[in-house]
Amino acid sequence: MLLELRVRNYRSIRDEIVVSFVASNEKKLADTNLASTGIKSIPHVLRSAVVYGPNASGKSTLLLALHYMRYVVADSATVLQPGQTFNVQPFRLDVEYAKQPTEFEITFLLGGVRHQYGFSFTPEGRGFIAQQMARVKAVDPDTMASFIVYGEEGPAITTAAAGRDLKLVSANGESMIRRKGDWFICISAYHCPVYEKRWIQDRQNFVSVFHDGVGLIVGGGNTKLQPLWSNFTVGDISLLHHTPGDISPKFTPPPGIVHIPSAAALEKADPPGLLLAYDGERCEIVAEPVNDTTLNIRLKATTKSGMPVAAHITLIPHTGHAFTSERGTQRVLNDEPFNLTSKDLGGWIEHAGWRLSLPEGSTVTWPVMPHNPYAKDGASKPAAGRIVVTIPFSETNQEYMLTLTVK
Repeated sequence: MLLELRVRNYRSIRDEIVVSFVASNEKKLADTNLASTGIKSIPHVLRSAVVYGPNASGKSTLLLALHYMRYVVADSATVLQPGQTFNVQPFRLDVEYAKQPTEFEITFLLGGVRHQYGFSFTPEGRGFIAQQMARVKAVDPDTMASFIVYGEEGPAITTAAAGRDLKLVSANGESMIRRKGDWFICISAYHCPVYEKRWIQDRQNFVSVFHDGVGLIVGGGNTKLQPLWSNFTVGDISLLHHTPGDISPKFTPPPGIVHIPSAAALEKADPPGLLLAYDGERCEIVAEPVNDTTLNIRLKATTKSGMPVAAHITLIPHTGHAFTSERGTQRVLNDEPFNLTSKDLGGWIEHAGWRLSLPEGSTVTWPVMPHNPYAKDGASKPAAGRIVVTIPFSETNQEYMLTLTVK
């Protein structure tokens, strides 16, 4: 369902044009002209729209812009031949605009989730790719071939992402990135209810931590039927799980377990963090870079409900690599699962170039598996799992500080 189209510097369009299908509050003819979205912030959209104006004002160009976007997305990897490039046509009646990027963006609904997608050919884009490539230790042949076949030569401009002290907050205030030295932190406050559909993932994991030296460390992503991938849980996590072989599971959680926040808000001041509400409990997670090798993770939670409250740190696994603890426990990550308690762990764990300090009472589980929507029975392989540290809260312990260090 198309919500909005934005086009700039394309053919007869010079300045940005926005075509919005988001309905106003006008109720006249709503039954026949509006379609429901199921989203509170955008309850209705127009079923159709009329574009009118003088000749050469860009009416036909809007349709051509949609066609061009479809061409780039659908044909770039299958139709475009080696040596060919995209035929970009900027506005030619202004010399300055001929040098500027042509930009396309659409906002649409898919499966009840709002998406934004856009692209342009710009020196900034080339600069960003160059910066990312500089951080990648090795590039596979297919990736290099795609740059040779489909890439375009041109100037590259260093972007803000190259900075080592950077904070960017999205226009809607629901997401933020923080670059501090070698650390890169991504935080999202976007949340939604659990849908009884396998394709719409539970929004449950909101913080990711990346380090230039070792890569992504913290970040579980989102899945279904797996409360251990949530930043926090309230209640009995055993109530929500996937039964092996079950091809028609109930995806909504039963009473007694809350793994999806009912509210979320960014903490935009340094250090960056996130406030989360799980029904009656209030939780907080803050990621604070100390220097290029050390980052503190602060966890807070109330325990007013009387139900178990726990935080979960989802760690990226590197199969075949060693996992060790202060108490001397050693494992090699493979298909063999393990559950470790405080007596096995001690005060820290290590894996793949990092060390994480642990408070008393922590447990570690491997592999914590996601539900695979592409498999009929939801089964996934251990390599898709996460190492999960679970930290319980109590009336006397409602705040913890963990320290993440890289070698």
